[in-house]
This record gives sequence, C-alpha cells and structure tokens, in this order.
Amino acid sequence: MESGHVGVAGNERCDEIATAFADGKNPALYSGPIEKYPVSDILDINENTEVAKTKSSSKSHSRAKAYSYVSMVNGRIQTHQTWNECEARVKGAGGAKFKKAISARQEKEIIAGWSHE
Repeated sequence: MESGHVGVAGNERCDEIATAFADGKNPALYSGPIEKYPVSDILDINENTEVAKTKSSSKSHSRAKAYSYVSMVNGRIQTHQTWNECEARVKGAGGAKFKKAISARQEKEIIAGWSHE
C-alpha cells in the first residue's frame, strides 16, 4: 500500500497547517516545550494503519467516476455535470468550495452539509 505520511502525527499536523494557510486561514500554532505540545504522539513516526485505510478509501473515491460535481460560491450551491463546468465556476472565487459526488445520495449529503454552514 502506498501511504505516504498517512497516520504519522507530525506529518498529519503539517498537512493541517499547510491546508489552513492555503485556504487563507490562520491556524493555531504552538510555541513552547515539546513535552506540552497538544498532539501527544507528535514525535512518533510509525504509520497509523487505521488512518492509512481511510486515506486509501479516499484515493478510490478520487478515481471513481463522478455522478456530479457540487460547488459553493458566496453561499450559493450548484451542481455540475462535468469538472470543467465546476472548475470554471470556482476558479479564482475566494472561499469557494467544490466536491465530487459519486452518487445521487452523496450529492444530497454534500448539499445538506454545506447548507448548514
């Protein structure tokens, strides 16, 4: 299984920080002794196999044929038949969200989840 840094606490934390900055957010950063760092296993470099299984499942989703693409720009949700349509809507739009749905049920779940934000 190709898992990269899956489940390695330090790398997962780096991923969270990088994603937050990429999304224009300011993540909470820690400054102090390592013994008091809130992620207790931050120095453990062993892979967490449960997280690896979840990430592997996520990779399968990314390769699955799309049922639709859902986007949200300025609080307005739309569905798209193709990635090109979705990309054209979200590209350059600050705070835009988009997600691929692989079934009608998943499309409804995405819309419901975003409707409550």
